[in-house]
Amino acid sequence: MAGFLSLFYIFFSYLAFFVLAAGTFYLFIRVPHAISASVPGGPGRFKLLVNLAGDVLFARGTLKNEGKLLWFFETVFHWAFFLVVLRHMRYFFYPVRGVILGFQDSGIIAGYVLPVPLIMLAAVRLARKTPGRIVYLLFLLASLSGILMTSLARPDLVDIKAFVLGLITLRPVLLERADPVFLFHFSMVLLLLVAVPLAMARRALNTQEDVPFKKPSSIPEIAPQNPGILEKEET
Repeated sequence: MAGFLSLFYIFFSYLAFFVLAAGTFYLFIRVPHAISASVPGGPGRFKLLVNLAGDVLFARGTLKNEGKLLWFFETVFHWAFFLVVLRHMRYFFYPVRGVILGFQDSGIIAGYVLPVPLIMLAAVRLARKTPGRIVYLLFLLASLSGILMTSLARPDLVDIKAFVLGLITLRPVLLERADPVFLFHFSMVLLLLVAVPLAMARRALNTQEDVPFKKPSSIPEIAPQNPGILEKEET
């Protein structure tokens, strides 16, 4: 059973990484082109990517559109998730770098904080039926299952690290034990790799509604040479 599940998750992992790479490429190349083509005078590629980075790090879009309370929870979520990701870097390197070891304690604390803003954000998104609400649910499920593995259902971390390192080095190995909590947590992470770039691309395309239309200054107004001709044609 463990061998079959390992093969399934190996295939699922590479498929998710392929979708992540393709979605990121689309986000970097196609989205700025679509906005600049549909909105004359709109932001260029670099400015748009800077705006997206600001939205990710400081939740500026949430502050502008949804108020300070949701902005606060969104900011806490982003930075707590950032610390959790830094803590998880220990599964991607051998030996583990010293800078990564320095984030282990703060990453554990951030992992316990992470569900709090996610519960608020997921509840609001579900109540308002806003786009991207499935992403917050996936984050919440991944966060709760991660806490469960940290506090109660402790899996074999050596086995998990060997499995993850095998995926990264393109020399996949089979899991010795199919831990259900880890497989659920890993499934949520893989689904997020697919859902997040798609949600970001959709949000980036929606920003064109907030960009005011600017008439190109290089095209001058063309006035009729003889206004009397137009009056004669109307009669």
